[in-house]
Amino acid sequence: MKTFRALSLAVAVAASLVAPSAFAGAVHDSSLFTTVLPANDDDSTGPIGLGFTAYINSTNYTQTYVNNNGNVTFDGPRSTFTPSAISSGAFGPIIAAFFADVDTRATGSLPVTYGAATMGGKTSSA
Repeated sequence: MKTFRALSLAVAVAASLVAPSAFAGAVHDSSLFTTVLPANDDDSTGPIGLGFTAYINSTNYTQTYVNNNGNVTFDGPRSTFTPSAISSGAFGPIIAAFFADVDTRATGSLPVTYGAATMGGKTSSA
């Protein structure tokens, strides 16, 4: 269940970057996540409590960072986008349901949203 919570957060971050029309018939409703990362290019949140402990690569994490470029990280914010293989380990633990250079400052862009919500009877908490 812990993995579900972290993954649902990552999916929610990625999904919030896609135009609402792309959600026609989708399971995810981005309106469930009401905390907004203000419009930006390559910014991140401060640490956000998970509400549980995630055990990743022999390390316990109780917080995560939501990054504007479609991912969540655990060691610290990942505010810049540098195309490279996620598997290189350069990012530390990362869940990247979407990994691209995103700039939400343009007129009509949707901001990244995150928060706690129940999806499929399970609660995500970040």
